[in-house]
Amino acid sequence: MPRLIQLVGLVAAACAPVGEHKTRSNDVDASVKTDAAPADSGSAASDAPPLDATAITPSWFLDNWETKYCAAAFACKNNYPNNTGQTFTQAYGQNTSDCHAILSSYDMPATVEMQVTSGVIQWNLTSAQTCISSFGYTCNAFWNNGPTFTGTSCPNALVGTVPDGGNCLNTWQCQNWTSWCDPNMHRCTND
Repeated sequence: MPRLIQLVGLVAAACAPVGEHKTRSNDVDASVKTDAAPADSGSAASDAPPLDATAITPSWFLDNWETKYCAAAFACKNNYPNNTGQTFTQAYGQNTSDCHAILSSYDMPATVEMQVTSGVIQWNLTSAQTCISSFGYTCNAFWNNGPTFTGTSCPNALVGTVPDGGNCLNTWQCQNWTSWCDPNMHRCTND
């Protein structure tokens, strides 16, 4: 099951709003929206990579992912499934600023940076750039399949080393792109 649906269920189970950030969709097509985040996104993220390649960090990637994901979520709000156990607002907040804060609290960028440094998560700058620049969505498919992107760029941007059943703090640590970190058990799972 795609991580998007798993985390929507996870949010209901954990009784705290958490957005999903990883899914398997790829291969952008002509019908996919790739527009920039709306003005109320509350984030200074830009999908244009910084001029200095050393400024492209896992935090930059996560900030841009969260901004684009929230813009897509709010654009597709009317397609939000009614069987998740929570309302759209409970899961994503009142606006894209709330959504970005929710996703950032789940993604834990500072922790991800430390985990990249320690080798728990592997970082691929080129994949991160391609992922952000090709991020798109179609509302009819977004809630089941997540965003679209070029090839395996997004799954290869941050690759965890923790196998299913292993201890984790966040989903980015999980080795399997379709797995997620259960916040109650602190283990990567694909259930």
